[in-house]
Amino acid sequence: MLETTLAQAGDPQPRASTPAVLARSVVKRTAVSHAASDVGELDGREAQCGSVQQRLTDLFAPLRQPEVRSLMWAQLVSGLGDWAGRLALSVLVYDRSQSALWTAMVTVVSLLPWIGSHGVSRH
Repeated sequence: MLETTLAQAGDPQPRASTPAVLARSVVKRTAVSHAASDVGELDGREAQCGSVQQRLTDLFAPLRQPEVRSLMWAQLVSGLGDWAGRLALSVLVYDRSQSALWTAMVTVVSLLPWIGSHGVSRH
């Protein structure tokens, strides 16, 4: 399915479905959309509405790809599961220890990998 989409987007050689190929396809279509929207300029408020509509269209364009939608939903469910587990752990620690300090410490320690992964560049 991705091969067909890439061919429709003007890619001469359809390739396997990889995140890099999908990203190039989205960037290419976004650049074409921006170039097309710059051709005819509107006046005043119409230009702002057209620009906002175009930006929203470009923003949600990747969601037209089933693979991207699946990845988005998987990430959402995974994040909700992580937070549910963290909440359950906090409730369990408080139930067993009756100590807000221990509960806070367990919560902070469980958040360290999340905080550390956003603060460290892996490039």
